[in-house]
This record gives sequence, structure tokens and C-alpha cells, in this order.
Amino acid sequence: MRTQFQDIDWVIVAAQKDLSKNKNRRISALFRDLRKNKRYSLLGDYFILWSIAKAMDNLGMDREKRQDQFSRAARQSLEYKLITRKEKSEWVARLTKPRLAQ
Repeated sequence: MRTQFQDIDWVIVAAQKDLSKNKNRRISALFRDLRKNKRYSLLGDYFILWSIAKAMDNLGMDREKRQDQFSRAARQSLEYKLITRKEKSEWVARLTKPRLAQ
């Protein structure tokens, strides 16, 4: 059996490929598709959303204008439902800042 390591770069590449095909793709739909994939099952929901945001950066897409879509996508996450209201707003704010930290 071959060992495969969970790597966030796979998610970024998958999100980037999908967004380059359809720049109007809903973030919540992309999030659901990526989360269903067994290859990314060990990654947390925040890291999947972060990967989508990073892919949007790589493609030069504006994330600030899609803050409501990030919020809707995050609401589908069990991790998001378990945190406080303040932390929820911080999640979305971090994902929609002009530039993500590496």
C-alpha cells in the first residue's frame, strides 16, 4: 500500500482548476465538492476554505466582494457551528482580507 500525505497544495490546485473553468462558481458549492473528496478528508473545513481563498488570490479574483459567499460556505461547516460568534466573524474576515498570509 502506498502512503499518501495530506497536503493543502492539492486542494489549492483543485480549487484553482475549478475556478479557472468557471469564475462565477459559488464558493459554497466548491466547498461542498472539495469536502466530499476523500483525499481531503483529514483537512479541516477552515483549511479547505483557506485553500479556496488562496486559489482565488492566485487567479487574481477579488475575495472581498464575495464575503457573503464565504459566509454561506462556512455555515455548512460543523467546525464553524461550534465556535463563538466573534470567532465566526474572524473566520470570514481572515478569508476575505485583500491578501492571505503564506
